[in-house]
Amino acid sequence: MRRLVDILVDASDGKIPSHEECYWALLMLKSVNHFQKRDLEGIEERYLKFKEDPSDKNLKLLSTTLGMRLAGLGEKAHRTMRTDPLTYLGDSGNPFTEENKAWSDMGDKILSKALKKIDEKKDH
Repeated sequence: MRRLVDILVDASDGKIPSHEECYWALLMLKSVNHFQKRDLEGIEERYLKFKEDPSDKNLKLLSTTLGMRLAGLGEKAHRTMRTDPLTYLGDSGNPFTEENKAWSDMGDKILSKALKKIDEKKDH
């Protein structure tokens, strides 16, 4: 599979990537977005602790968190763009593996039971 950057450049140039490439690129971007969101939540959490208690200890934690999150961010993003989606996602990000299908099926069963209980409560 082509690298993410190649898929995105083609899409930007009006060349429509294959359905499969689009699918895997979306899953990869979903994963990247998840990790970026977690990083921002970590920064926010440290900032709120510092805001509650602006002690030297919390300032140090905030600056350390910011430093760790920002260190190598550009290189990390550049490396991600040069990776193909299948390699980036690996087996854990592939929804078609047996293990991931089992987890998905289990989640569907739990959701189904919860929705059924909600419907039963509405009827009473």
